[in-house]
Amino acid sequence: MASRTHTPTASGTASPVRPARGDSFGTPGTGAGAGAGVGRASKRALRDYYGIQSAGLESSGDSTQSRTGALDAAEGETNKDPYDPDSPAFNVTSAYDSLISTMSLAELLRKSAELVSEIRELDGEKQSLVYNHHHELVAASETIRKMKTRADGLDPSLDSLQSSFSTMSQLAETLALPPHLTAPVLARHGSVPSTASAAASTANPQ
Repeated sequence: MASRTHTPTASGTASPVRPARGDSFGTPGTGAGAGAGVGRASKRALRDYYGIQSAGLESSGDSTQSRTGALDAAEGETNKDPYDPDSPAFNVTSAYDSLISTMSLAELLRKSAELVSEIRELDGEKQSLVYNHHHELVAASETIRKMKTRADGLDPSLDSLQSSFSTMSQLAETLALPPHLTAPVLARHGSVPSTASAAASTANPQ
């Protein structure tokens, strides 16, 4: 059974020092991939924070997300270290016993400070993501508002254009020749003449 490090309290009794969970627990073979472990932990925490699932395939972006999830799953299958917090085989009791048996009080305090710093950094990244998404939402709402304002400004122009088309239609009906004048022209040419040619033939009868 691994020995436990105790610190004195104000009452004189000894209480165990509870180390914070960090990226590595100081066991042999676990410190080499500490940086990568922190990066994977941050990505996984952000995905969990936004409820993103690796199996989502409803859009083109989900396919990239699915591939990332598959890579993480493959890494998890190969990582069977019970002392690695990013491993699916992570064992809290074993990691705790390893910490208090292999680290001094100063090392445990340093590990706790590192963990606090990582937690604050991760919280800052989460808040930054939330702020960026909120900013994009506000920008999209502003764009829609501007488009609506410009569309409302086009209404008078559209009304004027509709009025002009109505006037042109009435003018075309006024200039159209009566059927008894266009019948001889149709009989000679076998086609519908234009208004200008029909008017010319009427003004200069043969």
